Amino acid sequence: MDFLLLEAATKGHDEVVAELLAFSPQSSDARNSSGQTALHLAAEKGHDKIVARLLAHNAALIDAVTSFSKMTALHFAAREGHESTVVQLLSHSPGIDMKTAGQNTDTALHLAAPGGHVNVVAELALSPQSTSDARDYDGQTALHLAAEKGHDKIVARLLAHNPALIDAVDSNNMTALHSAAHGGHESTVMQLLSHSPGLIDLKASDNNTDTALHFAASGGHVKVVAELLARRPSFLAWEGRTPLFCAAIKGHQEVMDLLPLTTDQVFFFVSTPLILFLVFLLFLFSFFFFF
Repeated sequence: MDFLLLEAATKGHDEVVAELLAFSPQSSDARNSSGQTALHLAAEKGHDKIVARLLAHNAALIDAVTSFSKMTALHFAAREGHESTVVQLLSHSPGIDMKTAGQNTDTALHLAAPGGHVNVVAELALSPQSTSDARDYDGQTALHLAAEKGHDKIVARLLAHNPALIDAVDSNNMTALHSAAHGGHESTVMQLLSHSPGLIDLKASDNNTDTALHFAASGGHVKVVAELLARRPSFLAWEGRTPLFCAAIKGHQEVMDLLPLTTDQVFFFVSTPLILFLVFLLFLFSFFFFF
């Protein structure tokens, strides 16, 4: 009986769900091998009638979480972009905890933003329990995830709701600008810089050395590199890893052509172990050839 209810909820068979609940009321608590209830499955598919029926039958299902990822029905509906289902779940429980998925760090916003679900993001942002500045396991906000995918409308929506997100950094000191540059999204980079031009010089990564220009150069994103250069970053080179070096080691010739070769960069290239080894071989060749 439990299996039948789960299957009916997944397939969207509302009348079958009604009959099964009437015949076996306790089956609403049934779970599959992942810990999903019939409500999880119906919300994931956007079956609003079944969601409403299940909640009317067993209101406690709104807080039920899966076994490993600890996801509620709201997380599934948000991830799949079912706006009407999200609205229904929020109206049923406006104070629902939206920070329970993925090692207890992902919010519903974290799941909706990278999927490009603009309307869902808007509904979640307006919720009384909105957590737009919440961080996931890597310290990223929903803005980081949207910028990484180049979802400009969501980026705009999140910044309108919470302008402070523009300066939020993850565990690697990366802002949303770094994420957008890494993903190669020119329009997103321009939008973020229009909110905070000073981010162009912010260093990120584990060693706090890489700017957005580094990430764009490493990824071979020519248009993003050109856009960043047009905004005249305060520095292009320093001791160690430079944007030109990032492009060179990945073989992005078009990007290399855009970047100036500075004295510091020349010194860095000739001081690498490979170059020193080649110089040594040349010295040996010259020694034996002339002597």
